[in-house]
Amino acid sequence: ERESKDVQKALRVARRMDPTRGVRFLNEKRHSSAFPAQIGDNDFCRMEQALECMHTWTRALEEPSLTGDFIYSASDHPVRAGFGGRDGICYDGVTDMFRNPKYAAWIYASQGDAPVCQVVMPQPWGHKNVCSYVWVFTNCDYVRVFREGKCLGTFEPDRELFRGLLHPPVRIPFKRLYGEGEQWRRMGAGFSFEFIKNDQVMGCIRKCPSDQIFLKVWSSHTCLLEKNSYDMALIHIEAVDENGETAVDFNGPVRIMTRGPAAVLGPDMISLRGGFGGTLIRTLGGRGKVKVTVFSPQAGAAEIYLDVKKEKLL
Repeated sequence: ERESKDVQKALRVARRMDPTRGVRFLNEKRHSSAFPAQIGDNDFCRMEQALECMHTWTRALEEPSLTGDFIYSASDHPVRAGFGGRDGICYDGVTDMFRNPKYAAWIYASQGDAPVCQVVMPQPWGHKNVCSYVWVFTNCDYVRVFREGKCLGTFEPDRELFRGLLHPPVRIPFKRLYGEGEQWRRMGAGFSFEFIKNDQVMGCIRKCPSDQIFLKVWSSHTCLLEKNSYDMALIHIEAVDENGETAVDFNGPVRIMTRGPAAVLGPDMISLRGGFGGTLIRTLGGRGKVKVTVFSPQAGAAEIYLDVKKEKLL
């Protein structure tokens, strides 16, 4: 079992303190600086960041001398020269700059009460400690897995390796899905994951090869209000396959267009990364409906509508 160097350092300091003083430490999680990941990185890099988050968090929760653990950078952000990536962006966050989730984000989401059902299937020829398993992030009781309609069994959260977490991830060996020596022959097989909580199916995810790509677009809020200045909204863009799953290998260009009293703030053409992208729009002083259209030559078009209102000032 791995353990973050930051947690080891925090434990050494905490254990030197006199326990009668009642002092407990709060660990500031800096592991993501050592394991940054861009949203367009391969499965190995993104899962390495997620694993470091899980191991650091579970270790901190197990230690009585620590009161807890937190991450100081939720999203990627611009930084000074010489720190972060060569493009001036720090990739320590568990989401990108447009708040699109990396794999590590689902760890934190799954510790809450709202249902979370996410499956990560790395390519099986990658790093053996990361890519030998299918990782399922959920707060359900267990997962039922099917291959081409045949039930392969039920799998529960790994409470032994991640015993400090309220809702540990489910770790499924690839050989349980493909069988010994059969994974190359069955790489085109389709899998279904049913998420069970209190003996009820809370969700279902299907993973299979797909040659169709679609766009999904949604906004941080649907009503923009001008008062003393313009208002803004964050537009999220996601490429998905026919099953609604993120097309993580799609990095194609998309054009962003607006119609109405709002405009794109920044370039109107971008390339998606890891199937995700985003932009900002701002109001132009008017009121009415705004139509935001995102178009891709490969994935077609998607659109949303926003309301723009203007408050009268005395």
